[in-house]
Amino acid sequence: MTGIMEKSGTGSIGLEKDERKEKLPFPLRIVLNETGESFYRRHGKALHRFETADGEKRYGFRLGSVEFSCLKTMFRRGFIEKMEIHIPDIAANNRLLEDSVKLVFFSLFRCRIMCSVIESIYRSTMVRAWNRKHPKQTIGADTAVPEKSLRLIIDRLGGTVDILKDELFKQSSAMAAPEALKEEDDRKRFFNFIGELIRDMDPLVFFVLIGSDPAERSALMSGIAREIAHCARIIDILDLASVLTVELVAAAERSALQRSMGKSQEGQLSDAANRRRIMEAAKFRGTTMVVSVPRYTPGETGRVKFRISVYNDAADAEAERRLLEDSTQEIRPFKTGSRLDTFFQSDCRQFGDNSLRFYYLTLLKARCEQHKILLDATIKQSPSGDSAVTSLCFGF
Repeated sequence: MTGIMEKSGTGSIGLEKDERKEKLPFPLRIVLNETGESFYRRHGKALHRFETADGEKRYGFRLGSVEFSCLKTMFRRGFIEKMEIHIPDIAANNRLLEDSVKLVFFSLFRCRIMCSVIESIYRSTMVRAWNRKHPKQTIGADTAVPEKSLRLIIDRLGGTVDILKDELFKQSSAMAAPEALKEEDDRKRFFNFIGELIRDMDPLVFFVLIGSDPAERSALMSGIAREIAHCARIIDILDLASVLTVELVAAAERSALQRSMGKSQEGQLSDAANRRRIMEAAKFRGTTMVVSVPRYTPGETGRVKFRISVYNDAADAEAERRLLEDSTQEIRPFKTGSRLDTFFQSDCRQFGDNSLRFYYLTLLKARCEQHKILLDATIKQSPSGDSAVTSLCFGF
């Protein structure tokens, strides 16, 4: 899975510079949506065939590892419907897992920003006028001017586009008030985030800005700058959400291991050699993290939603079935209220360090509510009855 996606460029959101060329060295399965499947078929890629219980065929990849840059591009281009990563030992691979979770958060958050920007472009006077004059080549959620044609136009107007990008960067940076950031690394990361969003923006945005009259161009640019500034102000919550999600996954692994050993051995999990010995003795098959991304239609809900579910000690056959069956399910509506505050009312104390998971979830929920990020979380018993399933549903 190299070559095609590596040519697309990867940027730097969510990963440090020296980490971008690294591989995620875990077995993973990827189920593509229709857009992703069509793209790889056009480029002659061999796809793995999955089959659901009712005979429906889905296509994607089964990989032993994948480059971070490759995975990031797949998420950003909206190709992935479901991704399943199997981690044999979370404690030994904490940083790599954190990088992969951060990649998911930042890539999908970027999609949310771009969708919001494109929605404002669709409503512009210039697009309405274009659609009246070109009924066979309308611009909208279901139709678009071919990207290649747009890029040719943009290339011919390169100087104008650069001026617009510079102006967007200045407006966005000023609105986001970076002076509140005291650390130089935080300010640098903040400006990199804004610069990358503008650099990688859909060429349709600049096509419409160039074609709009000065008054509407100014209004559109102010709206885009406000959206970028708002999102730049809350990138810290994405870092926190990524870290807390990994802590939840690690807590789930500890819970599974604690169930397989006596209380006297729990302190041995911090030592790598002892942990491996305990895993081998317990025949622990690892932890599986599943990311589900429903297809997002601009203007439909106003939010990009996705789910992260964590399973422990699942047999290969169960994992294959779960991936396929889960990929056809819609993410349920987000709940409001006090679900996290009532976890202990259910009989889930058997799953080890639930109190720690409860703490992480409560903290994560509080920060998400503060920044108006939707979160629904559950901890429940797996169908096999011998492990816990932790599910987090986010909405940006």
